[in-house]
Amino acid sequence: MSHQQQFKDFIHNIEHLDYVIFRGFALLPELPDTDIDMFVPPEQYAEFCSIAQQTLKAVKHFNY
Repeated sequence: MSHQQQFKDFIHNIEHLDYVIFRGFALLPELPDTDIDMFVPPEQYAEFCSIAQQTLKAVKHFNY
């Protein structure tokens, strides 16, 4: 699965969460500018991490 498809699936899976992408977003969804920095409220962090671990596969993804 391509990086782009993984990211689309991830964003789809976190639509119900409150998140902000505050760096690395200008070229999305085609490419990330750099690494992507996201914020999620502390009370949603565990669910966010669970979804990330299920959706993003460690090909070129680090520290999600």
